Amino acid sequence: MELRDWLLEKTKATPVQIAVAIEMPHGPVVEMLLEHGFMVLAINPKQLDRFRDRFTVAGAKDDSRDALVLGDSLRTDRKAFRQLATDDPAVIDRLEVRLHSMAADFTARGPVGVIVERIRTGAPALMNAAFQDTIEAASRTCAGGRSLRMPSGAGHDAQVLATIMPAAMLFVPSIGGISHHWTENTADADIVTGAEVFVETCARLLAQASS
Repeated sequence: MELRDWLLEKTKATPVQIAVAIEMPHGPVVEMLLEHGFMVLAINPKQLDRFRDRFTVAGAKDDSRDALVLGDSLRTDRKAFRQLATDDPAVIDRLEVRLHSMAADFTARGPVGVIVERIRTGAPALMNAAFQDTIEAASRTCAGGRSLRMPSGAGHDAQVLATIMPAAMLFVPSIGGISHHWTENTADADIVTGAEVFVETCARLLAQASS
């Protein structure tokens, strides 16, 4: 909790107003930040190496310099980062408890009450590991390996299909990282690359099935 308290003290902001850039997209620190409502954004280590060259050509690792590189890159190149979410049911349960606690706190302050009601719920669906490996292999062929495994917070058909058959999902990046919004858009080049990765993935899966 020391990191959380330090961030809140330094920024004088609420967790939802704070963006945290990080290289490692998982682990207890990430879970803690997500659980307390911070916006956590991760970057591919190879991309971070390129941004690091803006500041120095030295190869030695320097945590203070890396922190500067991460923060400045998030400011100037938001699209290179992906926002993290959790698919751990235990963390999701704790977040729901925290949401109810926040609602109760707001209600106690008045003058307006807040009621939280669960309308529907669905357990996270794990995608097929072999399919994911094949998508990554296809990405190395068609997109130079520029791929990241990530959880999706939205409901997709694959969530239902995964209960009866192997399933996986392939996403292409949205411009500026904007998703599920009327301004969402994707560069034509990324759409083409995504289609190429999809076709290559299908070809590899068919080859595996027939071998």
